[in-house]
Amino acid sequence: MGIECRVEKSRPVSSIFNIRIELGAGLTRREKTILFNSARSCEVGKMLAGTMSYAYKLTS
Repeated sequence: MGIECRVEKSRPVSSIFNIRIELGAGLTRREKTILFNSARSCEVGKMLAGTMSYAYKLTS
């Protein structure tokens, strides 16, 4: 069981995230589908898919 993530920087302003989810044995097809769909709709994925902005502040 595990998660693998590879980031490809094809252009300076974009990245492609290829995510492979290995659930292992012992789960039904329905359980695997539920877990897969949960992973696809997680909040971190939504954040990464949206527009990002950065605010930098130099403090002393």
